[in-house]
Amino acid sequence: VLRMQRGLTQTEEQETQLKGILRAVDLDKDWLKIDIDHQKPIHVDGATEVVDDMIGLMLNRRVLVDVTQTPVGKYVFRDIQLAE
Repeated sequence: VLRMQRGLTQTEEQETQLKGILRAVDLDKDWLKIDIDHQKPIHVDGATEVVDDMIGLMLNRRVLVDVTQTPVGKYVFRDIQLAE
């Protein structure tokens, strides 16, 4: 599930929430990947704020990831939590 705000211009960033399975993490390279309904995984940058111990427990589990989507379609990490 991908929720987005509508009516934005090409110069505005938008807050979005990704709901899917956390499939990959590389905190050294500052990214994570979320699998949403078996589509191509979504790449999210800026994951250095995630605590290693916390994110490890979330691998291969359903998560909610709050991101900011840039005008060029890049996702930037804001927060992550297990989906209930």
